[in-house]
Amino acid sequence: MPEEGLFAGEEVDVEFRVVDTTQKDAVEEGFKGVGGIEATAVMTMPSMQGMPEARPNVHREGVPGDYGIELFFPHGGDYQIDLTLGIPGDTPKKITFKVDVKDERPATAARVQPYQLKVVDWPKTAKAGTPTTLKLQVVDSKTGAVQTKFDLAHEKFFHLLIASKDLNWFIHEHPEMAPDGTWSIPITFPAGTDYWVYGDVAPSGKGSRVLISSVKVAGPKPTWDTKLSLSRTGIDGNLKGLLSTLEPIEIGRKATIQVKLFDAKTGQPAGDTVKWLGAAGHMMIFHQDGMTVVHSHPAEDEENAALVKQGIVRFTGRFPKAGTYKVYAQFDWQGAIRTLPFAVEVKP
Repeated sequence: MPEEGLFAGEEVDVEFRVVDTTQKDAVEEGFKGVGGIEATAVMTMPSMQGMPEARPNVHREGVPGDYGIELFFPHGGDYQIDLTLGIPGDTPKKITFKVDVKDERPATAARVQPYQLKVVDWPKTAKAGTPTTLKLQVVDSKTGAVQTKFDLAHEKFFHLLIASKDLNWFIHEHPEMAPDGTWSIPITFPAGTDYWVYGDVAPSGKGSRVLISSVKVAGPKPTWDTKLSLSRTGIDGNLKGLLSTLEPIEIGRKATIQVKLFDAKTGQPAGDTVKWLGAAGHMMIFHQDGMTVVHSHPAEDEENAALVKQGIVRFTGRFPKAGTYKVYAQFDWQGAIRTLPFAVEVKP
C-alpha cells in the first residue's frame, strides 16, 4: 500500500505477495514466493449495493511471488477486493482484503483520471428554450480511444445528470449510444447560463464513476433563485420530503441520510412509492463547487423495504469537504418521477 494511503479519484498499483509457508527462501528472509500464479480480482463496495463490480487487472511483478492490482476508487469509503489465485499444481485459493479509501485530495494535488467525459460537436449557437442535441463520449485518458462497452448500473448504461452552475436546476436523463461510442439526447435548457454535465457510467470491468464536463447556453438569465440557500424540506407536486441524517455529519465519514416522505395534501406518510431503475430512490449530492458528486441508492434489504412502506427512505452518502451541498432525491410516486431539492451545510 502507498505510505500515504489510498485516495479516491486516482489510479494506483497495490501490491501483494504470495508465499509458500512450507518452504524457506534461500536468499531472502521469510518464506519462498510462489510464482506463475494466474490471479483475478473483483472489487466491490459493500455499503453501495447496486454499484457494478470492478474487475481490475492483476499483473506479475519482477520478483516471484509479487503481484500488483491496478485499482481506481470512484469515491472514498470501505472497499472489498476478492482475489482468486490460480496456483500451479494446486486448487484455486480465494482471498479477501478490505481497504479504507480516503476522499479525493485537494484539487492542487496531481491526479490521474483514467477516463474523461467529452462533449462532441456542441454548437456555439446553443440557446435556451430550443432543443439542442447533447453528444457525449467517454474517452480513455491514456490512449484517447472512445469507450464503447459499459456495464449496466441500475438498469441503465449511462445516467446523465445535468445541473445549472448554481446547482438549483437539475435533470436526470438516459441518453442512447451509437456504435461509435457517442451518446446522444435532445435537451431543452431553460435559461442562458453554464451547466455542469455529469456522466455516471461503468466502463466494462472498471466499476462505476462520475465523469464531469460542462456546456454553455445562451439566452435569458435564469428565472429561479440562483442563491444556494439551505433547506431540509423539498417538494415536487404533492410529494413532500423532510431530510435528516441519523448521525452528525463528519467530513470524510459515511452518513445515513434519511428522507421522510409525505402526501402534501393529506399530511400522511407517502409509503406508496415504487422502485425506479431498480431502486427505491436515487440521491445525487453535489458540492457547491460542482466538482464533487455522489450518486447513492438505498440498501436493498428487508429492513429498508419495510421503512419505504412507512414513507422513510435511507441513503448512504459521504461529504468529503466542508461547504454547502445541493441534494436531489428522486422517487417514483403516483405515476411520475418526483425530484425533491434540499441543501445542507457541512462545517469544517
